[in-house]
This record gives sequence, structure tokens and C-alpha cells, in this order.
Amino acid sequence: MNKTLYFDCFAGISGDMTVAALLDAGVPLPHLEAELRKLPIHGWKVSSFIAQRGAFAARRFLVEPDVPLVILSQEKFQISAHQ
Repeated sequence: MNKTLYFDCFAGISGDMTVAALLDAGVPLPHLEAELRKLPIHGWKVSSFIAQRGAFAARRFLVEPDVPLVILSQEKFQISAHQ
């Protein structure tokens, strides 16, 4: 039996919201992560949890680096035009 999922995103939808909706619809997180690991991108981890904001609750999906990032201070650069 084939199943079809239809998104009616009249105002758009972000990637993390799309993945969170798929997880809520029953896609197992380990299966999703295994498929994402096939991409040639390394150094990340995924997580999912229910977030509560007041009376509202929704699933969150996060992709984060698997090592802490080093934040470098921003330096001001002078740009000059040569004529």
C-alpha cells in the first residue's frame, strides 16, 4: 500500500519544521539520522525533543556540531578602492 504525504505550506515551511513534522508522523529518528549520514558532510549530530512555550508544545529538530565551536572575535577591516 502506497501512502502519500501532502504539505500545504501556503506561507512556507523551514527545514527543521519539515523534519520535525516527519518525526511526529512516525519516521524514527535513528532511521532519519542513518539516511543523513550518507551525505558527504561530517562533524554533526541530530536531536529531537518536545519544546513547551506557554500552553503550546511542538517537536524541535536540531542539527548541531559534534564538537564545540570556537568563536573568533570580529575584526574591522578597511576597504579602499584603487583607481
